[in-house]
Amino acid sequence: MAEKEIELLENVELRIALANTNEQFEKCLNVFLCPVLLKLGSPHDNVRQKVMSICNHISKRIKSNTDIKLPTDKLLELFTSDNSSNFVSNFSLLFLEIAFNRSSEDEKINLIPKLIQDITKRNTPQRIQIFQIFLKTIECFNKRQVEFSKAANHDIFNFKEYQNDLSFILEKFADMLLYIPSAPDKPQVVSPGLSSNAMNFVTNNGKASWIKGNELASTKVSIVRFAMSELIPNDIMTISRFIVFLIASIDSNYEIASLGDNALKKIRNPEMESQEVVNELYKLYQGTQNNKGIKEVDIRKPASSNLKLKILNYLEKSRCAANTSPNFIQVCFDSLYGTDSNTKLKKSGMIFTQWIARMTDTKILSAVGPVLLTGFNKYVDEHKFERGIDQEGLLCYAYETIGLLAERLPELIIKDINIIEKLFDLLPQESSNVKPSVKNCLVSICESISKVERSDAINSFIEGILFNNIAKTEYYITYCEIKYCTTLFSFSHPLSRYLCFMGSGNSRLEIRELAKSGLSFVNNQNNLPSFKEIMDLINTQILSKIKRNEFNVPYEGQKITEIIPYINVESYCAMLEFLRSLIIVAADPKVQIDELGKVTEETIMTKETSNKVKTLLKSYWDETKNYNDKSESPVNLYFTLLEMLLNVDLGNPMVHAIASACLFELVCFSPSELLANYHNKISWIESFIYSLKMETRNSMSHILGIVATENADKDNTTVVNLLVKFLNILTSNDDQRKMTVEYQHGALMGIGYILGKLQLRYPLTFRSILKTNAMENLYQILVKTVIAHLNIKSQIIIIGACNSLSEICKYSKNSLTLKENGSNDECAKELLDQLIKLFNETKDVKIQESVVMTLTFLGLSTSSLTNDVLKNFFTIAENMSKNVELLFTLGEAISIIIGGWNSTLMDKYIDISDVQFPMEGHSHQDDKIVEVFLNKCLNDMLKSGRPNRCKIVCIWLLCIVKYTSKLPYIQERLPEIHSTFSYLLADRDEFTQEVASKGIGLVYDLGNDKVKQDLVGSLVNTLSEGRKMEKVNENTQIFNNLGTTPDGSQLSTYKDLLGLASDMNQPDLVYKFMNLASHNAIWNSRRGASLGFSVIMSQAKNDLLPHLPTLIPKLYRFQFDPNVKVNTAMKQVWKSLVTNPKEAIDKYFDVIIVELISSLGDRMWRTRESSCLALADLLHGRKIGQLEKYLENLWNMTFRVLDDVKESVRIAAFSACKVLTKITVSNCDPSVVSPENGKKTMEIIVPFLLKKGLPSPAEEVRLFALNTVFKLCKTSGVLLKPHITDIISILLESLSSLEPQAINYLSFHTDSTQQLDNLRLNATKSSPIIEAVENCIEYVDDEVMKTLAPELCTLIKKSVGFPSKAGTARFVVSITLRKPLIVKPYADNILKALASTQSDRNMTIRKLYSSSIGYIAHITSYQALSKFIKKITKQYVENDEEETRTMAAVVLKEVSNHASDQIKDNCLKIVLPLAIFGSCDPDENIKNIWRDVWDDNTAGSIGAMKLYLDEIINFINDNLVSNSWRVKKQAADTLVEITKTIDSYIEKKLDVLMPTLINGLSGRIWEGKDSVLKSFASLIIACKKSPLLNEESSWRAEAIKILLREAKKNNKKYKRNSIYWMGEVFKELNINRFDEVCEILVPVIGGWPDEVDEDKMEEDEDDEDDPTEKPLKLLVTSACYKCIGTCFTKEIANEGKYNKKLSELFSSGLKNYPWNVRVAILDALNEFIKKLNETGQLNELLTSENVKTLCEGLFVCLEDGKYAVVREKAVVVLKQLITDVKGKLKKNKIII
Repeated sequence: MAEKEIELLENVELRIALANTNEQFEKCLNVFLCPVLLKLGSPHDNVRQKVMSICNHISKRIKSNTDIKLPTDKLLELFTSDNSSNFVSNFSLLFLEIAFNRSSEDEKINLIPKLIQDITKRNTPQRIQIFQIFLKTIECFNKRQVEFSKAANHDIFNFKEYQNDLSFILEKFADMLLYIPSAPDKPQVVSPGLSSNAMNFVTNNGKASWIKGNELASTKVSIVRFAMSELIPNDIMTISRFIVFLIASIDSNYEIASLGDNALKKIRNPEMESQEVVNELYKLYQGTQNNKGIKEVDIRKPASSNLKLKILNYLEKSRCAANTSPNFIQVCFDSLYGTDSNTKLKKSGMIFTQWIARMTDTKILSAVGPVLLTGFNKYVDEHKFERGIDQEGLLCYAYETIGLLAERLPELIIKDINIIEKLFDLLPQESSNVKPSVKNCLVSICESISKVERSDAINSFIEGILFNNIAKTEYYITYCEIKYCTTLFSFSHPLSRYLCFMGSGNSRLEIRELAKSGLSFVNNQNNLPSFKEIMDLINTQILSKIKRNEFNVPYEGQKITEIIPYINVESYCAMLEFLRSLIIVAADPKVQIDELGKVTEETIMTKETSNKVKTLLKSYWDETKNYNDKSESPVNLYFTLLEMLLNVDLGNPMVHAIASACLFELVCFSPSELLANYHNKISWIESFIYSLKMETRNSMSHILGIVATENADKDNTTVVNLLVKFLNILTSNDDQRKMTVEYQHGALMGIGYILGKLQLRYPLTFRSILKTNAMENLYQILVKTVIAHLNIKSQIIIIGACNSLSEICKYSKNSLTLKENGSNDECAKELLDQLIKLFNETKDVKIQESVVMTLTFLGLSTSSLTNDVLKNFFTIAENMSKNVELLFTLGEAISIIIGGWNSTLMDKYIDISDVQFPMEGHSHQDDKIVEVFLNKCLNDMLKSGRPNRCKIVCIWLLCIVKYTSKLPYIQERLPEIHSTFSYLLADRDEFTQEVASKGIGLVYDLGNDKVKQDLVGSLVNTLSEGRKMEKVNENTQIFNNLGTTPDGSQLSTYKDLLGLASDMNQPDLVYKFMNLASHNAIWNSRRGASLGFSVIMSQAKNDLLPHLPTLIPKLYRFQFDPNVKVNTAMKQVWKSLVTNPKEAIDKYFDVIIVELISSLGDRMWRTRESSCLALADLLHGRKIGQLEKYLENLWNMTFRVLDDVKESVRIAAFSACKVLTKITVSNCDPSVVSPENGKKTMEIIVPFLLKKGLPSPAEEVRLFALNTVFKLCKTSGVLLKPHITDIISILLESLSSLEPQAINYLSFHTDSTQQLDNLRLNATKSSPIIEAVENCIEYVDDEVMKTLAPELCTLIKKSVGFPSKAGTARFVVSITLRKPLIVKPYADNILKALASTQSDRNMTIRKLYSSSIGYIAHITSYQALSKFIKKITKQYVENDEEETRTMAAVVLKEVSNHASDQIKDNCLKIVLPLAIFGSCDPDENIKNIWRDVWDDNTAGSIGAMKLYLDEIINFINDNLVSNSWRVKKQAADTLVEITKTIDSYIEKKLDVLMPTLINGLSGRIWEGKDSVLKSFASLIIACKKSPLLNEESSWRAEAIKILLREAKKNNKKYKRNSIYWMGEVFKELNINRFDEVCEILVPVIGGWPDEVDEDKMEEDEDDEDDPTEKPLKLLVTSACYKCIGTCFTKEIANEGKYNKKLSELFSSGLKNYPWNVRVAILDALNEFIKKLNETGQLNELLTSENVKTLCEGLFVCLEDGKYAVVREKAVVVLKQLITDVKGKLKKNKIII
């Protein structure tokens, strides 16, 4: 068997060897190569050896001769055969590679798909070879992409079935793009991203031909283009293609990178939340170095730094990537610490880490968090303090990342608490650019760990950090310290409060506000710091340092700020205010706290609180006994602090003022044992009563009065010495220093307080105490001296004198009776007159108030003057009724007079803790005075009805109820007072109403249950039903006109409050609301505080707290009531009830929003408007999760009120809509919210906006909905996809509906439509609707296009209005340019829809759609485009309207501009005939457009005309038989143009054209028939050499017949042309039919001269009526003469038959016809002479007579003086005639 095989092989070898020529060798190979290779599968070794020998011979021969081709198809079949062994396949592939290199392009394209099928099943060497073959042929496929795109099946590789093959190829493409060759002088190293095997594969172990030179770049370009082509179906292997393009986009070659970028923009990005996609990106980034079980040669290196950067850009947007562990942490550390990392990569890595910190699941993050934190700590340690923009930027990212990790995982910080200390240490050392990031990091850590439980050790550690930084004053350090204090530690933490002291004095507002919030007692009354601990800390940090003088600063006269530089004046002030409030709140936790978190000055003076403070201070003093060093006790340290601050100059007198006030309170409330410490410091106290600060003087003089008078009954020396000293200051003129205002004021106050405290302590013996041997009448002198100072013109002195007199008169009876045991009131009366005079003369409010209070105590002390004082108060009140402050001062004064020491106002004057008061000798009140006063107010004053008196009465009654309600008489008259207040609620003065409401509340609180019930009923009737109170007559208006409802009824703030209470089914709460509803500034002033309304409001608040769930929704809305008075009142109620508005709103959010949504539809406009405003406020900053279930209702109702009948409601609705839009849009932004949440929101809002908002009949609603849609289109990104079709459709339709009505009106009432169209078009282009629509295009994909394409076709066909149509046209262009691959499957239908637009009435619209057609045509199929062009052809040919024909030309011009490739590849056979046909259009503009179309597609080449002559001629031939004269004429003109261009080349089509033209010339004359005749003649002339037109041909005879026939037609215009072309054809074809010509033409010009009937000629001339007939007749005559000359042949001349006749005919014509005919005759005469001359017998044929006849005619022409052309042509003819017939001229004696 083997021998036979050997024998066969030897025969084959012989045959191959004997093949001498290439052809023979190829033939042998074609027959024997594959069978020989098949023998490699023989089991016999010698057979295989023989085959290899033959193959070796063949290989050598074919390599030496590249012209030899191999049987590629057979080799491929052998290679792919299942029966081929591996050995056979290998050798087949070797020859196959050579075969492909020598194959044609078509062969490669046909065979390569089969070659690469099942490539994944081949062994590695075969894969390498197949891949290399594929790389070499890939450009062949790229060249023919257009052709493949037209094919029915684009998938010529059958990749859909063999997806493994595609995956393999794309993987190798990616490897190819990753491959980077080494430098020529260096060994090849493995490229980043590749393994050793992968690189060897793509480079064929370094043997690939494309490795060197520019071939590598061109190969990579080919790869990217192939991957972008439609040869790979779009719906498979998207991830692999994405990887290919991603790698290409970072290539160093610009062309490759550009292709990659463009591809990434065009393709649909893979789903970044897919685990498969994320894994591929991680694999590409990291390589496979960490994978176990992979051989070393297969381990892929990590990607290059540029590719890593690109990959990170995608990973940092994927939530899935942030949850793929441990890959994400490996990538993070690689970007930071990788060997090839750079600044950009580090920055991107940190951004990715921040993304991880935000998006990673807590469970995963908890596992890797410590590693990440350690890594970034390490980075900070290694790069801290580095400078430079890049390094500082990276450090900022690092710090921020640590902060983000801390926010998510606070336990990390708890475990590694040292990081806080490190950050505090780094903060002052970092650069100014980095410090904010360190600060933010510390703040994030602070807020994070505040949410978890911390051990005592942790808290102690943080305390240590804060303590160590206590002296640092830098902004960032201080801010962080204060932040930690206020956030991490409770209010009871002493160190935190101490640090807040320091922060309160910081120069930065941010720190000051934060520190002050840490010192606020609001909500902290039950969590107070220990007074002892605070004072110990102050002692350690301040007092002890000052004692030790640690800073070695001279103590005498220095400022403390120099000793302790980090504490400034403001800090000391904050410290003192806090300590003062701390003592008071510790004593009475229920004490009222103001808005600033401090205890008000007035509060402490209430009897209840002051007693508690006294008790507390006593307990502090008692504790002192437990200290060895009593100076170390808290209370003594406090005294020490105050004394120290008073002793030194801090450069700010406010410190002295506050310190003195605190010391005064201590002295007032401290036990007598404690005061004993100050008995020896009287001189020190005295020194401060001359201070520059009035507050300091007042406080210290008060202290002096208390301290100095103690034990004065036993030893009066101190008191007397002080008083004498003060008297000397006031009376002595020697010492100028003591003459200063401060000294005198201090002396006056000293006198007043000492005398007052003496009366307080010793009311019966104070006069005797002041008696001395030297001065028995000292008391009288002092009083007179003080009174005398009332006359000094100084505000301070007068006020001081008044205050001093008040103190003197305050405590005892008849204190101004200057004679002991006397009753003489003269001094008091004189003082009364003097004070009244002073009051009337001054305009100074402070002086007036001081005078009033002095009068008050004067009346209290001197009972005989009480009525006089009250009478004067009435007078003052009526004169000063506009001064509300003064009225309140008078009210307080009256309360003191009628209540005496029973008035609560007098409690604060009992300011010595150990004194029992009142005692015998002290002043008291008289009930009769109360009765008289009330009767005067309630009867006389109120009955007058004067508004000022009503206000006075209202204020005074309020003060009386407030301060003297304990008096039995007042208790009896409470119902009457309540009635008065109710009556005054209806007063026109707003302030009177408020005061009345306050009074009603006070009266209600004072009554028992029965009284309260009666009062509620009375007030409810008054407010709601309009029942009149007892004192109200029928004409009194109950409700003030605060506004009106839609039905005209009046409103009142109090009626609204009643409504609020009624809604809660508890009318009695109206009293509580009244207490809370005051909004006048006075209630928040010192006066309001003195009235104690803060306490009342607090009580009202406590009563209302249980009703908050019902109350808050309505109250929240009422705050935004359009009535300023109502909303101000409600804001006050809200402010009083809700201490933490944010927390309350969050808690009651659902009930509030339900209330507001419901109220948007209320019948009351005020309710609707307030609901809108409230919604705008409520929604601000809300998350979509809270609003999701209300979102649709919110939009529905806000849109409803947006179209409200009332303008103010519409404006309010607009503000609500703005906030709602902002929230909605932000929660539809995929970069802000998760895709799931964003999708939910979009599903709610988009259909609503599109279906209810935009179609709304209300313009405001439409515009707002439209604006919201714009914002959604701009920000919603991929979330738009499900809604793109609806958005685009409705927005484009809205373009017309939203067009201004003025423009729409003008479109029907203007003549300049084009100008208006341009205006509308520009408006459409710049419309934000177009911008929104184009934003949507970015997110159109295959899925979206399925629904968008049909909708787009509908829009194109059925859009109404110019803007909508223009916008649709623009959209088609935009989406075609930006998403061609996605639009392509639907392009045919879109083109079909666009075709219908060419019937639109508006030319501008048709042009716009024409442009769209041009763009869409680029991606349509051949069949659709061909069909469309045929339709355009029909439109153009069959329509006579100029606009329609123009548009057909414009459409095809646009298609040529934008789809030239499509036309050139497929449609030239259709387009070029139409273009050449159109270029002969009678309209010049249309003609030019068609010429452009022709030039665009042929470059003006004649070759194109010849190439497509068949199609062109068939087109023309078809139109020559058209029923339209215009079409026939244009076709004929086109034929003439073609004939001129290609001349005799048209001879090929003579047989096609002649029958049509002959048929077209039959019948009667029609408009344009002359063009057919011209084309007929032109064709005959061009084809004159054609056998079809020889002398024997029938067509020649037929042509002659036709020409003669047409020349006989009577239509002059047609006749002229027919005669001309007859002459031209006869001349070119040398046709001798002169007899017939003359027979036809001579009669036209009047006949032969010898036969002319002159009379008839004249008669004919006279018959010419039509003015146009004569010129036409002359033209016909001219044509006749020219034709006669043209048809005159040499043969006719030899005959001589017509020589004489023609001579006479020409001569006669020259004599008789005008110039234009003469020119024609001269041309004919020239031809006549030439033909005679050609015979050589001119002299014989032309007789002398003939010459003479001719000369006569010529002479007439020479005499024509008007037309030079006639003379010139006559000279030429005459010269020729003279030259040719000289002899005859001489013989006949003709003289020229």
